[in-house]
Order: sequence, then C-alpha cells, then structure tokens
Amino acid sequence: MKTLVVEDDPEARKALRLILQLDGFDVSTVASGQEAIRVLQADIPELIVLDVFMPEMDGYEVCRWVRANPSTAHVPVVMLSGRADPDSAARGMAAGANDFLAKPIKPSQLTRSLRAASLRAAMQAPLL
Repeated sequence: MKTLVVEDDPEARKALRLILQLDGFDVSTVASGQEAIRVLQADIPELIVLDVFMPEMDGYEVCRWVRANPSTAHVPVVMLSGRADPDSAARGMAAGANDFLAKPIKPSQLTRSLRAASLRAAMQAPLL
C-alpha cells in the first residue's frame, strides 16, 4: 500500500519508514505539514501516517485539509502523538483521523491500525 509518512523528527521518520517497509508498505516521507500538502496535491497515497506536533502546521490542520479536499477525503489517516491524553485523541478524531495512536508505538500496532483503516475505507468506498 502506498503510504505517506508525515513526521518532523528525522529519526522517527526513518524508523517509521523501516517499520512499514518491512511489512510490505510502499513508503514515502515528508518532514512537515506544508510539504505533505504539496505532495498530496500531486500524488495521492492509499494511507497517511501523520504526526500531530510539528512546527508551523500541525497534524490536526493537515488532517482537516485532507478531509476538506475532495481528492484526498477518502484517504485513511492514522495520527501519531507523544501525548496519550484523551483530549489530544478527541481532537485528532474530530479533525477526521481514522485512528489516533500514542508514541512510542509498537510496530505491530501501527501496521495493524493502518491495515484496519485501509480495510474500513475500502468497505465504505462506493461501488462503480
């Protein structure tokens, strides 16, 4: 599955790429919300892994943009955050995330969440 990882921390970005590639995902990465939007305007992935806390444009803003844009509104978004509090998770879900996971995250938990979000999206897609 073609997956876009949006993470400002270079070490976390590399780790997420490796985790997902080892599980068969086709991964591209960007380091900011603005960069994510530029990529999404040109090339739409099947999944998005989105860090919450980034400078200039946070993950909540990016997720709202994804949901408001007709060409990306259907793409599952799994948000990741160093904050595990219920308010952060509620904000993520209100922004349109399909799932909200607290860091540090187990690789199996991430891939399971992405596969479940992808399956739910496929089941909700209109029949052609």
